[in-house]
Amino acid sequence: MQPQPVQTASVLPTPAVEAQAEAQVEALAPEADPLPQVAEVDLAEDLPDPDHEVTPALVQPEPNAVAETLPKVAPQPEESFDVAALDLSPSAEPVVAEPVPLATDHCTPSLTGRVEDLAMMTLTVEAPCNANAEVEFSHEGLRFTEYLDEEGRVEVTVPALTRDAKVSAYLAETSAAHLELTVPEAAQYRRAALVWQGATGLQLHAFEEGADYGDEGHLWADHPGGLTRTMGGQGGFVTVLGSVAQGYAADIYTFPAYMMRSLSGPEMSIEAHVLETTCNSEIEGVFLRANGKDHPREMPVRIAAPGCDSVGEYLVFSDMAQELTIALN
Repeated sequence: MQPQPVQTASVLPTPAVEAQAEAQVEALAPEADPLPQVAEVDLAEDLPDPDHEVTPALVQPEPNAVAETLPKVAPQPEESFDVAALDLSPSAEPVVAEPVPLATDHCTPSLTGRVEDLAMMTLTVEAPCNANAEVEFSHEGLRFTEYLDEEGRVEVTVPALTRDAKVSAYLAETSAAHLELTVPEAAQYRRAALVWQGATGLQLHAFEEGADYGDEGHLWADHPGGLTRTMGGQGGFVTVLGSVAQGYAADIYTFPAYMMRSLSGPEMSIEAHVLETTCNSEIEGVFLRANGKDHPREMPVRIAAPGCDSVGEYLVFSDMAQELTIALN
């Protein structure tokens, strides 16, 4: 039963009229649940300590509130997402930072090489933290010292003394790089090398086809011949290694093995130019001979230099004549 509207007048009612009106309203109004009592709440002057636990207040529903029933929705299958397939990249191309090498890795020297014609090897040392430093190469008894450039780099071409060539480069006692190269043509050439350290005045000479001093077939550091001469079947050539005054140096003579059948074997000579730094002292070196198949044969070279009144003269190692004659056989 709906309550009837109550008419009101614009004049102020008297107390008796007000009591009578209230009685009529109560008689006409339906029974309803009493309104909930609202407890008086004292407002705190200060906010509660946020560290303390706060219990949320429960809100009583309104007495005559009607809940709206939503229509039932059919259950949907769960969707799976491939995270890798999602394009989460920004519109701009991302900048990928390259890994920064450790200082020790950056400064570690590297040694690389490649095989060239005539059983030669091109060796390259790169040591960015050792600009202008000395680097010592070692290969089957062959030793020589070179300078790095301002970028810490040097490249040299070296005769291979064996087919399975092992090369090392030393910048300091604790800094070294190593390399192994296979040189298939090594056995096609004969090598003779003279190695020394410092200013010794030592020289290696080769005389092809009975040549004399100054002839075309007289090959040494000042007249090396060149690779094109050998490639043209005209004879051998000399390689000069070592650029550091007090370091190791070497002269290497190369002669094609196939030319041994048509040409008499070249004669070899070890000589020493007497210097002010070598007079009245013993001159030392090492002579190597290699056939490209076996480990090179190594022989010491020693001679007592004459007095300093002989500076400028040349000494010939006559006690090694047999070894030098068969060096390339």
